[in-house]
Amino acid sequence: MSSFASKRFDRAVRLEVLRARAALERDVLVSRIETFSDDINPLSWLARLTFSGRRSWLKKSVDFLGHYPFITSALSSMLLGKSSSRVMRGAGMALMVLQAALAQRDRTSGL
Repeated sequence: MSSFASKRFDRAVRLEVLRARAALERDVLVSRIETFSDDINPLSWLARLTFSGRRSWLKKSVDFLGHYPFITSALSSMLLGKSSSRVMRGAGMALMVLQAALAQRDRTSGL
């Protein structure tokens, strides 16, 4: 093999190695982006809060509010009453939606 052919072969090999490395880095980047997008998804945060461990604090509090709907009703009434804060009104609305969902769950499971 001549020196010129050897240089051409080395250059071709180096180019293929660089292409393979770039393809591997792209695959790693894609998988990390998918993992990151799953981690920042609010629904996955809620799922982790709700279903982490056997019984998380969020699941316990939802079950508690399901057993005592008067507490949920009183809290939502207080938050929606005379409060001028949008956050307080939003929390009251969220409690009302939670109470409706719990009542619907009880109705469907009772049939």
